[in-house]
Amino acid sequence: MKEYKAKAINFTLKAEKMNFPQAKIITSQDSAQFARQFYFSDIEIFESAFIILLNNAHNTIGFAKIGQGGITGTMVDKMIVCKYAVDSLAKSVILVHNHPSGNIRPSKADDLLTKDV
Repeated sequence: MKEYKAKAINFTLKAEKMNFPQAKIITSQDSAQFARQFYFSDIEIFESAFIILLNNAHNTIGFAKIGQGGITGTMVDKMIVCKYAVDSLAKSVILVHNHPSGNIRPSKADDLLTKDV
């Protein structure tokens, strides 16, 4: 095996316990209610994207903010979503984001992202 001078990086998922109670997510209303805990007053200003990570029993095991944009959009990197899902051993992932305009209909870009993820 040939060795190189560059050092390899040991990547870790930084997990930090927060004051969020676990919840059982069965319906879309459950996920919306859970997500409202980490959206603050900026919900009407910035479009933000989060993921909710679930175990096999549909209990939340974590969440992560994966994007924050402007008033009309945000970037979501599918690789980051996958990293959090795999590193946390999540059985399911719920993608959540807001529209500061108040429009509740998903855009074509929203539908494509959901399909891709």
